[in-house]
Amino acid sequence: MLNRPKHNGEFGQSLYNPGKIERLVSARVEAERAEYQRPDPNRGAVFPRTAIQGFAREFADTFTQYLESPFEFWAFSCLTCLGNLLADRVTLDSVLSIQPRLFIILLGQSADERKSECIKQVTGEFCETFPDRFSPCWGVGSAEGMAARLEKHPKTILVFDELKTFVSKSTIDGAILLPAVNTLYESNRFHSNTKAHSIEINNGLLSLLAASTVDTYSRMWTPVFMDIGFLNRLWLVPARAEKRFAIPENLPMWKRERLRERLRDVISRYRAPTVFKVSQDAKSIFGEWYADRTKSSLFAKRLDTYGHRLMTLFAANEGASEITGDIAGRVVSLLRWQEQTRRALDPIDAETNTARMEESIRRALTQGPLKERELKLRVNYSRPGLHVWKMAIQNLMAAQEVGFDAKRKSYFLREV
Repeated sequence: MLNRPKHNGEFGQSLYNPGKIERLVSARVEAERAEYQRPDPNRGAVFPRTAIQGFAREFADTFTQYLESPFEFWAFSCLTCLGNLLADRVTLDSVLSIQPRLFIILLGQSADERKSECIKQVTGEFCETFPDRFSPCWGVGSAEGMAARLEKHPKTILVFDELKTFVSKSTIDGAILLPAVNTLYESNRFHSNTKAHSIEINNGLLSLLAASTVDTYSRMWTPVFMDIGFLNRLWLVPARAEKRFAIPENLPMWKRERLRERLRDVISRYRAPTVFKVSQDAKSIFGEWYADRTKSSLFAKRLDTYGHRLMTLFAANEGASEITGDIAGRVVSLLRWQEQTRRALDPIDAETNTARMEESIRRALTQGPLKERELKLRVNYSRPGLHVWKMAIQNLMAAQEVGFDAKRKSYFLREV
């Protein structure tokens, strides 16, 4: 006869203690929440969550109850899809032809933030709600292919699980995919004529929704992207997952149907083209930001165009009759957040691994002192190796750019 350990015996108590497990899980959740709220140089400034209202807020709040992707990912993925559907239906009362089309990049760690899952869920919901009108394109290999797609579906969202795929396609010798996408950010027209062939896009309403890790984003760009100003056209959305679900539950069908009905209501308001007037309060708030923005800053370029697009999109998303001061104020808070985010995540332009590591260390320490282990994790030291890490930190300390507090056992950035 086999001797089995009793459930209340030594083995049962040591291997399964519900109270202890619950306390450990609770402590971990609180620690992750505190870490998420703390400013992180790899994410930029703290995201102004209250800026998102209306349908996009309801959509994001609903999905974060069941899946791990951060609130920011759900909100901006939803706004990107919504903006593409309304691209030719809503605009701003301005001499400029404002279309609420967004070029959004979701940034997070590999797998942890569920970037691809978020994109799949959001585009899936819009496809189910508007199967004949919503048209995501999961990848494109050439400008010719994109032109053919836009001819058939003028409203198209380019979707990339990995932004690096688009970057690789765009750097092929002789390819004009990058100039085409770059032009279609602000225009609906792109022409390229050569002796061998010609490409004509005359009514392309293009949006972009892609994902990347922070580390890949900082390293994959070539000078051609910088020279053409492509990075200024991107809206970066870095975030960390707030919740963890070992086995995510299905979103109840009644909640899905409620969101789809709300989405239909939003779109149905704008069967005819709508021009949103801008209130005096809104003009004052946005004008003050526009006058005070750092005009010489590379990180503020084209944020005014995003301001116009977001004000238009927010009004439609919230069912407003005009651009109010409240809408303008929330948009300005996002523009300020985006400028700080771009500054924190600006691709590192350095020739060697050691030089790149030095710049990574400088950026990681801009938010305050860090212990060695935490600093190593922030700069992803394992990728180039310990030798590169040691050389970089020694160089910075020898140049008196970085100091070490022996009492607190932490590195800090010296004032130059």
